[in-house]
Amino acid sequence: MDKQDKVIVFILCVMLGAYMLFSGAQQRPKTTAEPAPITETEEAASTQSETVYSPDSSTETPLEETVPELAKKITASLDRFVKATPLEPISLDYLDEASYLIDPNLGAIIHTDLHKHLNQERDGDMLLGGDKFPALSLQIDETKSFSNPVIVEQTEQKVVIERQIIGSNLIVQQSWEIAPELHFTLFYNVKFYTEGTGIAYDLSKMRISLGSIAPLVGPQGFFNAGGIDQAIEFINIDDSTATQDAIHSLLKFDDEDKSELANQDKKWLGIMNKFFVQLLMHADGTDGKLTPLKSVRVETPIYEKTEGESPTHYITASVQPQLETLVLQDGITKEFNYKFYSGPKNYDYLKTMGHNAHQVMNYGILLYPRFDLMRGVAWGIYWLIDFLYSFVGNYGIAIILSTIIIRGLFWPVTHKSTVWSQKMKILQPEMQEIRKKFQNDPMQMNQATMELYRKHGVNPLAGCLPMFIQIPVFFALFNVLRSTIDWRHQGFLWIDDLTMPDQLFMITDTIPFNILPLLMAGAMLLQQKMMPTSSDPMQQKMMLFMSFMISIFCYSMPAGLTLYWTVSNLFTIFQFKVTHTMLEKKPVQTKAGKTAKPETT
Repeated sequence: MDKQDKVIVFILCVMLGAYMLFSGAQQRPKTTAEPAPITETEEAASTQSETVYSPDSSTETPLEETVPELAKKITASLDRFVKATPLEPISLDYLDEASYLIDPNLGAIIHTDLHKHLNQERDGDMLLGGDKFPALSLQIDETKSFSNPVIVEQTEQKVVIERQIIGSNLIVQQSWEIAPELHFTLFYNVKFYTEGTGIAYDLSKMRISLGSIAPLVGPQGFFNAGGIDQAIEFINIDDSTATQDAIHSLLKFDDEDKSELANQDKKWLGIMNKFFVQLLMHADGTDGKLTPLKSVRVETPIYEKTEGESPTHYITASVQPQLETLVLQDGITKEFNYKFYSGPKNYDYLKTMGHNAHQVMNYGILLYPRFDLMRGVAWGIYWLIDFLYSFVGNYGIAIILSTIIIRGLFWPVTHKSTVWSQKMKILQPEMQEIRKKFQNDPMQMNQATMELYRKHGVNPLAGCLPMFIQIPVFFALFNVLRSTIDWRHQGFLWIDDLTMPDQLFMITDTIPFNILPLLMAGAMLLQQKMMPTSSDPMQQKMMLFMSFMISIFCYSMPAGLTLYWTVSNLFTIFQFKVTHTMLEKKPVQTKAGKTAKPETT
């Protein structure tokens, strides 16, 4: 590897570091246990319902005092809610993949039980959510409460309940139904109606909660290179590209940031950890148009705090229907329809939701921006690894084979880059003479250098451009390997989980012994020793330091990423040996006839 190639590699590493820096480091969770049960105080604060007021009065007064005759009618007509008793949770099953546990008393999903995904301890199913912040609950205000629920309809695929807002004749009907043609998705319907004379209800504070997802255990790597473990993601109604805010950013949100988030209408909103997501959007209307989500609110309450340690946070979110003051006559309804995804972050499944919901996979990131081209390249890499897995039956082997195939496809590009770099090396003595001759005249130096390039038919950028062509592929592969759930809990040789560091044992209570990063560092050092090095001692030290730092960065990265990087380094060594042999037999020649054999090592 000559000086230019090393500079290019250094630039790539700096770009990777910049990307990881933009992604941001996150706090590591200490446990995956469910949030603690809600206290009576919290329950009183979180159980919210609606204030009822008279349209002729500017101040809110109890309904019984405003219209006593109507109050008597309500008591008689809504007798079924007075007699209702608390109900047991109801489970809706999506094939044999997932169960959604619905608590009719809360009017919400307590958790999603993913039967084919183990929790981090591998002693049970992965559960999304919890009873502290249940999903799809209705939050109205603190002045009123709901009655006990009444079951209107219950099948294996659907549950419909009704609850009265106590002290009013307003009834809220909620419906959850398994979406038959979608994956891990429920149709969620909220309907309002009255029995008797309609009066005005202020529903401007009503919100629908997305619940929460606990963070996963596991090191995220330097600058979060191992993947985003707590974040929200959304697409604004006028955009086609998703925006992500990781928890470290959300913790710094001020009132202005929260206001901006709330005031921008969204196509959909998702809360997620590294491998799982809960995502809400309106169901498409009959005209094909998507109703926007209004007034997004995100909170980051403390998940767990151990004495002497920093608190760990998790994310909750809610949205507001397009509803303020509601006046309903008997027989008139107001309803909202949603699609709610609660399951693994799977590209194919999320794509069926429409409206670019699959962008929560973050396959399209190149440094910080997102590009459709990057997303397409990443999807191609994912397909290749999955295709190879269908033959070999092991994701570790599939990652190795895909790395070899991708590097093999770029062999001509890399070879061409090496040839152009060799031509530049031939001209180094003359370039040094030019620099010495015109050291006090930069303009003459540039003119003489360009004349030298023209004479020998050398393009100084030709050796760099082929390397930069590979950058999108490199980052696409990086995105796929760090965020795809398929190889979660998948082993390879001594590796227990390709999404976690390949820990063999613990050196101390806090320092693990991970062998792959050490093998990767050894391959990088061998690569530097074999390839021609610069005579500049400072550059040699810089490259040695860069190898050391990369191995440190990768020490806590997922094993799948480190495996790819190690195999890629070994492939580079192999390609160098082949190219070196070819150039010894047929040395590179410039347009002016200058030739030189590659340096021996």
